[in-house]
Parts: sequence; C-alpha cells; structure tokens
Amino acid sequence: MKRIKVGMMVVSLGGALALSTGCVSAMMEREMAKHGYKKATREQMLMPMTPSFSRPETPKVIAHLPKEKLIGRWSCSFVIDSRSSLLSMGYIGPSQTMTSHQTYCFFEDGTCRMITKMGDKETTWNGSWNYHDGILTISGEGGDGNRYSTDLKLYWHGDEEFETRFANVGQYENMLMKPETVKSASCRYESDGVFHTQLIIEAQGQESAIISVQSPQIYERIGDVE
Repeated sequence: MKRIKVGMMVVSLGGALALSTGCVSAMMEREMAKHGYKKATREQMLMPMTPSFSRPETPKVIAHLPKEKLIGRWSCSFVIDSRSSLLSMGYIGPSQTMTSHQTYCFFEDGTCRMITKMGDKETTWNGSWNYHDGILTISGEGGDGNRYSTDLKLYWHGDEEFETRFANVGQYENMLMKPETVKSASCRYESDGVFHTQLIIEAQGQESAIISVQSPQIYERIGDVE
C-alpha cells in the first residue's frame, strides 16, 4: 500500500512540475510576444533578411576619376533593415528599419569630416583621407580610442556621383570582431551593392544574433568645402 501511495505521489509531483514548467514557458512566450519576439529554429533566426527597400537600378560605372574630384561635400542616404534573435532561448526578434544620412567633407589638406544623422541623433567624426587608384582610405580614431583605417572602393557614376563599397570585406569583418563579445562576423555584397551582415554575440553565456541588410551607399556632390 505504501508503495502505491509513493508511486501516486511521484506521478502527481511529476504532473505538477510539468504543469508548472508549461505555465512558465507560456508566460515567457506571452512576455516575449509583447516585444515582438516569437519562437523559431536556429536556421530561421540566421536566415538573411529580405530588404524592405526597393533595389535601385545599377547606374553605368565610368573609369575612376582623379583625387582632386573628391575635394568637396558629398551626401548619401541609405536604409538599414535589422533584427536581433536570442539564439540560446530560441526566439527571433522583429524587423527594424532605420535610415542613415551621411555627409563627407573632403578637404584639400587630406583631412576629412563625416557627419552622420540617424533619427534625432547626429554625430560628427574627424579623420584623414587619401585616394589612389580607385581606393578611398579613411583613417582616424574610433569611439574606443583606437585608430582605424578603412579602404573603400569607389564606383564613379559621373563627376557628381559615386558608390562606396568596402574594398576588403574581411578587413571590415575583423573590425566588427574587436569587441570580445562578438564571436563571429560575416558580411557579403550582392551584385547590385546590397550589403548583408551577420553577427553572433555571446554575453553571460547567452548567444544572440544580429542580422542586417543595407541599401547601396551612393553619394552625390552637394557643394564645396571652405
């Protein structure tokens, strides 16, 4: 008789535990849903994003122009779609869309200024520039106090317009890997200049992913510099 009672007690306890776990899981799903997250497989969470923006027609590319043509002010607006997913927990996040406005000022003495505006936030960065054989090199101090240098390949569409792409995607991936929490960075261009990025981040034993897709960065000349 005692064995039967103990057995029934274990069964009841197991059922209560399963019910409790189910309730906690359901509560978590409801809470995550409030923030736009939903259950997903790892494969789904790491899938590239489909752009929300229209793909522009690819303009005709001309031979690269001399360095002197860059001196002046150039402006660009591009769209970034992104989402974050909680890989360890199995939740995929909602898509977010932002538009970034960037203005480069290239001065004759080799210094440059970049003004970035995203939403209500505007930042200004000062550095140096050089241009040789179609490659624009931007150098300067990053937000972490370290000095960085980025090579951009210019695709000229005429005297007043060019597109920029990273000349060495691996170089950019290495820059993204600087923070210790970033475990991997993978980037690629499509033939029309659409840019994909995948970051895997690990913090406090929890793994997450940031997936993004960006429209081509096409700059137009907007004036001279003083």
